[in-house]
Amino acid sequence: MMFTKVVGVSFIEGKSFDGMLEGQELILIPEPDNEHDQYAVGVYRRAHPDPKVKNLRIGYIKASQGLNREVFEAIKEGKIVRAVVTNLTGDWIKNREGTFDASVTHEIGINFSLTIE
Repeated sequence: MMFTKVVGVSFIEGKSFDGMLEGQELILIPEPDNEHDQYAVGVYRRAHPDPKVKNLRIGYIKASQGLNREVFEAIKEGKIVRAVVTNLTGDWIKNREGTFDASVTHEIGINFSLTIE
């Protein structure tokens, strides 16, 4: 198991983070046509239990130290790759439901565990 953070969070619209929970499973999607990184792996959260509802991108796996390439290739090889939010940092505000509302700031961080099986 590895631990890392989602990068590019500051470029994402705040409401994409509304309702984020520690322990929430994330969705990792390789983006081979990404113009900035051929091994880009988008990090998404499920916006709704209905699989027909579009997932929300919250950032990317960082490229430093080759982690993105390792995850990209593992997914392409059909390995099981799991990502789970371990903690949320910065100016998150909890609402009454106990979830986080990030609509007021972009000074946030999302850390997650990463397992490749």
